[in-house]
Amino acid sequence: MDVLKETGKWYGEVRNIKRDGTHFWCYANVSLFDHPEYGKVMVSVHTDITEQKQAEEALRTSEERYRLLVENANEVIVVAQDGMLKFVNRMTVELFGYSEQELTSRPFPEFVHPDDRGMVVERHLRRLKGDVFQPRYAFRLVTRDGSIKWVEIGAVLINWEGRPATLSFINDITERKQAEEALQEAHDQLEDKVAQRTEELQEANLKLQGIDQLKSMFIASMSHELRTPLSLIIGFTDIILNGISGEINKEQRKQLTLVKKSSNHLLDLINDVLDISKVEAGKVEIIIEEFDLSALSQEIKDNFRIDADKKGLELSLEVPPILLNRRRGEKNQTNPGKSHEQCHKIYR
Repeated sequence: MDVLKETGKWYGEVRNIKRDGTHFWCYANVSLFDHPEYGKVMVSVHTDITEQKQAEEALRTSEERYRLLVENANEVIVVAQDGMLKFVNRMTVELFGYSEQELTSRPFPEFVHPDDRGMVVERHLRRLKGDVFQPRYAFRLVTRDGSIKWVEIGAVLINWEGRPATLSFINDITERKQAEEALQEAHDQLEDKVAQRTEELQEANLKLQGIDQLKSMFIASMSHELRTPLSLIIGFTDIILNGISGEINKEQRKQLTLVKKSSNHLLDLINDVLDISKVEAGKVEIIIEEFDLSALSQEIKDNFRIDADKKGLELSLEVPPILLNRRRGEKNQTNPGKSHEQCHKIYR
């Protein structure tokens, strides 16, 4: 009322009460002037603004609700405009280590790592111009204590106090980055070890190739050195047995026949052992064929005869005649119902 008396005018919001006791809001415009007949006269014009006040209250409540949500969010939320942070929430203070006043009074690029500062500023300016590009990206910031944090930011263009600004949501990804770097380091170390091991294996392979070459040379040499004298022994034995060099008695023929058989057997063994090319190529073949078991047994006995004679032992062999079926492992004796092999060594 003092203002009305001094200036003759007053305006403002007033809350009135209806006849039924309910309240309503009005905007009042009051004027005071002199009337020639009535003296001081006050004229008041009221406009009902109840709906406007209700809308403002709803907006205020909504803003408070969203402010509580933003303040208690588990991620950093900031509003940037003109190179400054216009709004920061509680998590921003915790992550950066600066107070709200410090954060909003300094250009935000100062909090970004020098190596990432240009990229962050460039993307912020592009966002303000409405450019559409990668919505989220990572960069480093420097906290109050000088430590470096990796963060991931996602920003959108908004209107802040009538002008373009960016609303950014920032998450601390330092632990994830450290894990990625550790994984990459382990991967690099593994690659180095694999490369080193591969080099070692290549060197070992070269050595093995050299050894293989020496082996082949040795086998070729031994093949000649062993086969040649055996072939001569077999050849001269045939000459003697055929009587070309003169007659021989029964015992000499028997001994020379044993020499020939043993030489042929040894030559077969040498051929099998020295034919290394087939072994290396996997071309060794197993040949299944019929053979005279009685003759084989007799050959084995003859091979042991000389050693037995040297020791003064008598070696005897008994092998019932049997026929071998063409099917592997099956035997059929000439006397049906009985099939057996007996080999007796008698030592005295």
